[in-house]
Amino acid sequence: MVLKKNPFFGMSPEKNDAYYIRKQPLTLDEDLYTKFKSEREFIIRFKLFYDFIKNCDIESEYFDDMQGFFTNFISSVEVIDINSVLSFLLLKKLESLYPYLQIEFLFDFGDILERVKDIHTLFPSIPHNELKESFLIYVKKTTENWPEIFIKCFYEYPVKFIIDQLDSSGYKSLVKETLKKIISRYRIYRDLFIWISKNFFVKNTVYIEKKDFDRVIMGLLHLLEIAQRELINEKNVVANRKLFNTVTNLLFEEQLLISYIKRSEETAVRKLLPTIKNIGELKDEYLIKLRLAVKTAHPEFKFKDEVEKIDKREKLIVTERAYELKQHELRYLIENAIPSNQRKINSIKNKKENKEYTYACKKQKILKKEAEALKVNLSKAQVLNPRKIKTNTVNVGTTVTLDNIYDHKTEKFTILGPWELDPSKKIISYTSPAGKSLLNHSPGDIVTMESKKNGKKYKIRKIEQAVF
Repeated sequence: MVLKKNPFFGMSPEKNDAYYIRKQPLTLDEDLYTKFKSEREFIIRFKLFYDFIKNCDIESEYFDDMQGFFTNFISSVEVIDINSVLSFLLLKKLESLYPYLQIEFLFDFGDILERVKDIHTLFPSIPHNELKESFLIYVKKTTENWPEIFIKCFYEYPVKFIIDQLDSSGYKSLVKETLKKIISRYRIYRDLFIWISKNFFVKNTVYIEKKDFDRVIMGLLHLLEIAQRELINEKNVVANRKLFNTVTNLLFEEQLLISYIKRSEETAVRKLLPTIKNIGELKDEYLIKLRLAVKTAHPEFKFKDEVEKIDKREKLIVTERAYELKQHELRYLIENAIPSNQRKINSIKNKKENKEYTYACKKQKILKKEAEALKVNLSKAQVLNPRKIKTNTVNVGTTVTLDNIYDHKTEKFTILGPWELDPSKKIISYTSPAGKSLLNHSPGDIVTMESKKNGKKYKIRKIEQAVF
């Protein structure tokens, strides 16, 4: 690697792993030519010549030899393959830059379309977006069914140029139809779906509708669930880790999920939360950002783990994990969210009847209120010590196995604090009516487990220490 970067060492044209010492430093055109001559792969030679055209003088003594290699691929109409197509595009680009070169083409793009079956399958193999666009322009100029080929190319390798060309030529309905199809089949077209989410929903283009936004968010969250499940089972770890990181970056770093929350009704947001909560691989920072986005967009929203009222003399029993998360949330509010939002308020010059300013001020009040509530609750928090949990009676930190007196069905409930509340996992709070009705009872006791709707009678079968 050191020798490759040293201009006083040259690569042997015969062996690409042999070097010799030079008296004069290696020039760029000589370096590219030497690599070109020692290379056997067509696509690498293609890229080297492309770089040569872009960065070197074509009057160089090396130019004719390099160009001649590609001219051979356009010298016969009988054999047209991927190398012929790439050579055609490259030399046409060269001809457009230097018209005086008078390059002889023995076939045109019409011959390519006629002789190459499934021309769209070649699209991903074309290096450089500039040449991809040239390819598409030739298709559009040459055949009437270009929209169909464009869509097929999009499925092979999505580029914004395809969508823009279709839109500007009156095919917006075809674009929408294609996007909807991919969104509805996101598990089949996973990479395309993520590309669309990034390029059309993050950037909020004219092609999207509210119902499509709903489907995209749910689809992305489902992909996260799938990736997490596969990672837990150690299946395709590299691919699934990449998928998980790509989607979380899209949702949180590029704020697609935050944008969705701002635009959506509270009922739609509420549907998302159980799914997000079950994605255990998410960073604490993302969960905090999500929580604050919900509270800002929907101030009346109440999370299930929110502590309403606790007597000043009472302690709030919490797990160590929940305590650390709330500490992290408070630090994020004080050190990041509140100062950042204040800078935004200060930067708005025209404050009178300014919706952005009004929203930022409203957000600041909510952020400060959240910070104060967290300070109070953290001051009351008492971290649960697993070693001190007793299982002779129902206590905080125990899992209770119950037999329903009426239908004899067995159920399990874990008793923890309000910060750990998760009904989907049968985790109930000791401060809730159901939790209070179980506390201090022993195996064999008959209890009426109270809830907001009704009460059910159970017999306590077993009490064991909870895993948390």
